[in-house]
Amino acid sequence: MLAVMPTRYLTDEALPLYRSVQLPAVLVRYARTHDVSVAALLSDTGLKECDFEDPDFLSTTAQEMVLVRNLCRLSDDPAVGLTVGGLYHVGVLGPVAAAVMHSDTLGEAVRQAHRYEVLVGSFFQWVLAVAGDQVTLVLRERINLKDVRLFLCEREFAALRRILTDLVGPAFRFTRLQVGYPAPRHSGAYTEAMGCPVEFGAAEHTLRLDARWLDTPLPLANPLARAVGDRDCAKAVDRLRATGSMTERVIQEIVFRDAGIPDLDSLASRLAMAPRTLRRRLRQEGLSYRDIVARLQLDESVRLLQTTTLAVSDIAHRVGFEDLPNFYRAFRHWTGTTPGAYRTKPTISTLG
Repeated sequence: MLAVMPTRYLTDEALPLYRSVQLPAVLVRYARTHDVSVAALLSDTGLKECDFEDPDFLSTTAQEMVLVRNLCRLSDDPAVGLTVGGLYHVGVLGPVAAAVMHSDTLGEAVRQAHRYEVLVGSFFQWVLAVAGDQVTLVLRERINLKDVRLFLCEREFAALRRILTDLVGPAFRFTRLQVGYPAPRHSGAYTEAMGCPVEFGAAEHTLRLDARWLDTPLPLANPLARAVGDRDCAKAVDRLRATGSMTERVIQEIVFRDAGIPDLDSLASRLAMAPRTLRRRLRQEGLSYRDIVARLQLDESVRLLQTTTLAVSDIAHRVGFEDLPNFYRAFRHWTGTTPGAYRTKPTISTLG
């Protein structure tokens, strides 16, 4: 096996806050060619059609989630995720495309993709392992994908096949796809889209391929062009990590995971930093972790009071309060009134 190809890769657990507009732009291109209204697709995203013509524009993960929900609602294709995934050719990866296309072998291209994975913007954590003559790629959902889980999984599977085929040629094949959910009604489309046997109801999403592919020379191998790709990727990574606040990153990790409020140490681990560093970064922005948690608890409490008939005790539990009197005290501190009074006559929060 090629020396530059380690036996195991593990990408970061946290989602990037921002991503290149080239990634969601594929959804817009799909809409234009499949009789889907672009205006309807962009509804509630805060994005304009001209944003997708600017290669330097950065969209947020939240905006892409709204785009995906809109597309699932607007498209009459039951296998739209597989269809869209097939449009994610290697060029969609932006600067990463040059870094991988011009690698000497597929194994080196995989190493490059791992190195710059923050630019790929996947909703999945990749766990890649090489054992003997087999490569196993496990795709772990980084957040609770909720109602768009099927689309995002299908898009990921099909995009991986398209990109790897672009790199090594039409002969490329996975040996098997194992899917971590029951077979959907259009399950027959999976075998055609993936070109390999597909098994549903597995413990995890897993793609398998013959390890010999990693030694396959790439037709566009060029060390000078790869060096240019590395340079551009490094700049893009610096720009991406400098965009947005630590507060925004913390909020995204809590809200998108939909798994309650983690303690600061656990959250810092997901963000791949020391708890002390996370505290310092938040302090520099004038907030503490407690401040952020309080804001999120207030927002969710207000949403549940206004949109559901849940008992106040149930709402308190959902936002992380085990003790109902403590929830009442916190809510009064946040809003100046009680949850019951707020539900009857909503007021504007004065929480700073």
